[in-house]
Amino acid sequence: MPERWVLPDKASALSWCEQRNEQGIRCILDILGRYYREEAMARAIFYDYLALIRDIADRRLNASISVKPSTLGGTANRELALNLARELCAESARLGVPFELDMEGRRMVDLTLAMAEDCARSGLPVTVALQAYLR
Repeated sequence: MPERWVLPDKASALSWCEQRNEQGIRCILDILGRYYREEAMARAIFYDYLALIRDIADRRLNASISVKPSTLGGTANRELALNLARELCAESARLGVPFELDMEGRRMVDLTLAMAEDCARSGLPVTVALQAYLR
């Protein structure tokens, strides 16, 4: 991954986003990590995302969060991942921070769409980032 798009920590990412917003550029923030299989890891990233949502709202950034279903434990525990995604989507909606699900690959298509449908059925706004070429 090019260093240009990866920042060392949340403070740097928020600062970078503020600078882009001053230029009229909207940002999408994602916490890097993939394929967490342990519930503790999925819950840890969930709490990191909650903090990020609150930071975006507190700073009034023009930014959304992007979540990969695998970081919420989607490859190991579908129900846990669905519940965590719904909670993140609800908190995002409550604070006015757009919520996006990032399509990762063929193995995650069904879960990603199920998460989006679950959020939408709950009356929560959600965006799905689709990929034209899924491997």
